Amino acid sequence: MKRSLALLLLAGAFTCAAHAQLLPGASAANQPLDRIVAVANDDVILQSELNDAVRSVQQQYAAHPEQLPPADVLQKQVLDRLVLMRLQVQKAQDQGVHVSDADVDRAVAGVAEQNKLTPEQLRTEVERSASFAQFRQQLADQLTVQRLHESVVHDAVAVTDSEIDNLLQSPTYKTGEVHLGHIQISIPAGADAAAIQASQAKAAQAEAAIKGGMDFNAAAIRYSDAANALDGGDLGWRRLDEVPPAFADAVTNMKVGDVSPALRGPTGFHILKLIDQRQPSRQLVTEFHARQILIKPSELVTPAQAEAKAQELYTRIVDKHEDFAKLAKENSKDDTTANAGGDMSWFQPQAWGSTIAQQLDALKDNEVSKPFQSEAGWHLIQRLGTRQSDLTDEIARGQARQSIGNRKAEQAYDDYLRGRKYFYAWNRRASLRAIEMYQRAIAQDPEYAMAWAGLADTYSMRYRFLEADAAYAAKALEASEQALRLDPESAEAHASRGLALYINKRAAEAEQHFETAILISANAFEPYFLYGSCSSSQGNYLKATRLYIRAAEISPNDYLPMIYLAQAYSDMGR
Repeated sequence: MKRSLALLLLAGAFTCAAHAQLLPGASAANQPLDRIVAVANDDVILQSELNDAVRSVQQQYAAHPEQLPPADVLQKQVLDRLVLMRLQVQKAQDQGVHVSDADVDRAVAGVAEQNKLTPEQLRTEVERSASFAQFRQQLADQLTVQRLHESVVHDAVAVTDSEIDNLLQSPTYKTGEVHLGHIQISIPAGADAAAIQASQAKAAQAEAAIKGGMDFNAAAIRYSDAANALDGGDLGWRRLDEVPPAFADAVTNMKVGDVSPALRGPTGFHILKLIDQRQPSRQLVTEFHARQILIKPSELVTPAQAEAKAQELYTRIVDKHEDFAKLAKENSKDDTTANAGGDMSWFQPQAWGSTIAQQLDALKDNEVSKPFQSEAGWHLIQRLGTRQSDLTDEIARGQARQSIGNRKAEQAYDDYLRGRKYFYAWNRRASLRAIEMYQRAIAQDPEYAMAWAGLADTYSMRYRFLEADAAYAAKALEASEQALRLDPESAEAHASRGLALYINKRAAEAEQHFETAILISANAFEPYFLYGSCSSSQGNYLKATRLYIRAAEISPNDYLPMIYLAQAYSDMGR
């Protein structure tokens, strides 16, 4: 069936892209005894989950199993995606990102529509092999991660006007949009000549396979190291200015359907396919000129009195022909327009909200609306005129800002997530890779507070458990201070600061930051768990037990709080 909102079943949790496919089911019978195969922050991934996910991908390609990579490579790809998805869902929950049942209902309807089914038929198809509740949860997770990316990641990226000017004035700046496929053959960090040569040889194998007739999607699944390999390397539509300049040059010389040779980039070799392209047009929009009077209910004015006042003013303007501007100055409670006689100047339809936009659409020039209510209070609106404005240049600047931010955010976010993954793998080698990933994220966006907090955590834990080098303790202080400076309202930043202060023997200050983290985010796991660990180390076992119990309530699948809780009880002689 067609691809739509999310890969059905567990494969649906692999990606933030909007896709889905109905798949045949897999039997859960004869499952071996479960074991933990990976730790993702405050959660674990079980062998049974990994087995189900791998089986789901294998069934998707049952007709062409040769397109899949070897079993061990496929299992590694699937586990990596499971861990990254779990980390993102947890981070979204910590940040208060939420999707409603109505949002999931719309997502289900979208999957059904794109698969040419009714929602009821979709449910029947799903329940042939799995729980429909599980399917809905996977869609909810996917939507949650999308909103995290939109509301947290891009907000964290700073883009200056000079960066925008430089991009727009650059001779390499290109307009238009392209739909790309992508295969990435990674070069490991610190690779020697032999490792680089091995990656180059693998890229050559992928090129040869595509030239020999292998479908690009299949080649991506088999050869690509990118996070979207199991999606066939589909990058979706992107503006050309969002594509790295070296690759944009190659793409602009390609025709639809062309596949590039392997291109060397900072992270490895890349093969691109131009799936489709489209050009932008002039951006003309309708703008309104209007003025308003706003009457707000207050402690002294009841809602009924506000409505009556608005009706009185309407009668004075329409029937008695009193001056709108004069009455606005005397009566309107909108601070931004009252002194200007209610003048709202020229604006785009949704600039003042959908309620006002609907009223303006229904009015003729110079006509005054009847009193209507919004969340702000009771309004009168007079439409003064409309015009067509060419906002092409303004939109181009906005798109340039967005493309720079997207480019920074996507790479920084990917590096941040991989840093978290290595952090929770926890060993000497993994901790060094975590430091490397966080530093790469910070290089992309020096104001990425979460990356600074993650870096601080890694320095702290490395000092505490692996190597008691004073340099790590000092670096933890520096990184946590930077995280807190960038985002003083972040629970993660305060928790990182608390841990860094604790290992530097500043326990009283550490407690203040742990307490602040809990106040900011009462349902975040890490502040409770880290605070409990530090309290236990100080001999405050009773406080530690309360904190561990709360951490276990937040993340009941995590075994660590229960182990530490048992140790605290033991230390108390209980």
